[in-house]
Amino acid sequence: MGPSSTASVAAATLVGWAALAVLAPMDPGLIVAGLAPCLVVLGHRVLTPGFASRVEEVRRFYTRETSPLWRRGYLEAVRARFVLLPAPGAGWLDRGWRRVRTFSNFERWDRMEPVPSDGP
Repeated sequence: MGPSSTASVAAATLVGWAALAVLAPMDPGLIVAGLAPCLVVLGHRVLTPGFASRVEEVRRFYTRETSPLWRRGYLEAVRARFVLLPAPGAGWLDRGWRRVRTFSNFERWDRMEPVPSDGP
């Protein structure tokens, strides 16, 4: 499976999750982790190293009082390529991200610049 088919699978998975979300409320992290060829910050507790810490980080990320600057720094630290935000997502991130898809109650936002590398 090449890069373009991997991207297609990920896109189809997000679309598929959106259809499932209409039928039953589910945790998108679990769906994406289980069906897409990508990593998630918070997935199933057995498969997420440091699960308790990840839960607290994600709670802080999705608390409305958290600053957009902190959120952007967190996304840099975890090297995220995209993030799911509650709709409407405008105002959750201060810069460097763009909305690419709106679903019934959340939005997918993508990084505008390449993901930072580990090295210099």
